[in-house]
Amino acid sequence: MKRERQNKIIEIVREKSVRTQGELIKYLRGVGEKVAQSTLSRDIRETGIIKVPTGIGSYIYELAEGVHFGDLSSFSFEFSHFVTGINRSQNLIIVHTTAGNAQGVARSIDILNLDKIMGVVAGDDTIFVAIDKVSNIPTVENYFKQAMKGLLKRKKILNINKSRTRLSRRRKQ
Repeated sequence: MKRERQNKIIEIVREKSVRTQGELIKYLRGVGEKVAQSTLSRDIRETGIIKVPTGIGSYIYELAEGVHFGDLSSFSFEFSHFVTGINRSQNLIIVHTTAGNAQGVARSIDILNLDKIMGVVAGDDTIFVAIDKVSNIPTVENYFKQAMKGLLKRKKILNINKSRTRLSRRRKQ
């Protein structure tokens, strides 16, 4: 039942320009699927559906297929377009985003798999990033602030787990 519902959600997102969860619920009702908003929200997360800008000031849901979150440029894009502020408290970095974009930004943080980050929790417009040691807060905070300003280049600033693909460096020509 859950798998079938999620497959219907994926099919709808592929075929239609869905802007809100409310619209998605209406489309689901149209195919005989009744779902609560909280269940839909979990399904969206579990299926890897994200909100992306349309280029005309609005956002639509799309599958994350073909989006290379491990790529530093994608991480930098998420931060420079959706992050509105960064604060810290003890071993937490708090990242503020535009409404509805915390999940996508948090996913880009998670998939980078940075050694200094213990975990990430996201709401609608706020992300809590737990850092392994208080002494690492300034490094990660600076990294995030550079990303927010769009200043990151394709170079390794923080250690990325060795099991992950290493980022290639561009040569200056």
